[in-house]
Amino acid sequence: LSDAVENFDLLPMYAMAEPLLAAVDIFGPRLLILHQESLRLNPQGTFDALAGLLGAAPFPSGGTFGHYNALRGHRTELCRNSSLLAILTQRFDSEYRELEDLLRNAGALPGDAGGSAAGIEALRRRATRCDRPDVLDIAAPVGGTYNELPHQALQRLVDL
Repeated sequence: LSDAVENFDLLPMYAMAEPLLAAVDIFGPRLLILHQESLRLNPQGTFDALAGLLGAAPFPSGGTFGHYNALRGHRTELCRNSSLLAILTQRFDSEYRELEDLLRNAGALPGDAGGSAAGIEALRRRATRCDRPDVLDIAAPVGGTYNELPHQALQRLVDL
């Protein structure tokens, strides 16, 4: 498997930087780019800032912002195969660097509370989901459920 990864060009199939740069060219300052670390570190602040940019009121204080369409635990053996993970991380190094620059140039949301900086740092460290024990542990998450359907989550927000 390691040999196949080393000899196969994965970047064209999974690259995000190039399409994001094209979107920046098309939409300019109307495009907002943020790293998921903003949502992870400060979900209330991130969603409040997004609402403000759209001209909407902030979310009610103390709201719950759960994770959806997220499977916990090991999906593959990749996180248990450090040599393969190292090869893939190295193969995607240029992509990580481009995404770092893109996020750095995108600026931060108002009230970001360090989410952009944390996202840039995660990219700099070449962090993957394998670096997040909270994702690999299949115990129930704090502050949300993984089996709630999106319409149930929306109704819960409406009911606040």
